[in-house]
Amino acid sequence: QLLAGQKKSAPFWTFEYYQTFFDVDTYQVLDRIKGSVFPVPGKNFVRLYIRSNPDLYGPFWICATLVFTIAVSGNLSNFFIHLGKPTYHYVPEFRKVSIAATTIYAYAWLVPLALWSFLMWRNTKVMNIVSYSFLEIVCVYGYSLFIYIPTAV
Repeated sequence: QLLAGQKKSAPFWTFEYYQTFFDVDTYQVLDRIKGSVFPVPGKNFVRLYIRSNPDLYGPFWICATLVFTIAVSGNLSNFFIHLGKPTYHYVPEFRKVSIAATTIYAYAWLVPLALWSFLMWRNTKVMNIVSYSFLEIVCVYGYSLFIYIPTAV
């Protein structure tokens, strides 16, 4: 029993490995959303909300909601533009969903990756300072995308 009291890490190809990234409750997600929309002066959002348990649940569903909102708003605006024209026949544009999904999810992963890479490069070049993990940056960035949901309507 050499590992008594320690958590065993599951292999990355199993669901158990990824389950830890989605282990949050509703109150944590709501607090993180509120914290991203209404920042508290003098408080570090990462230390206050994220550092103890960074997750991918909130960012994943915020991106999914944003994709859905953009697709619905785009289809509705197209419908209202042509409303009243006798020759117009409404056809839903499902390609907007795939374009929005590709754009939003790429944006939600590539920008944090670029920021994390820059911070790692800067950390090795300048000084050894406390830095943020990639998961923390993705989590913070994902929650910060929440503000775009009401604006997409």
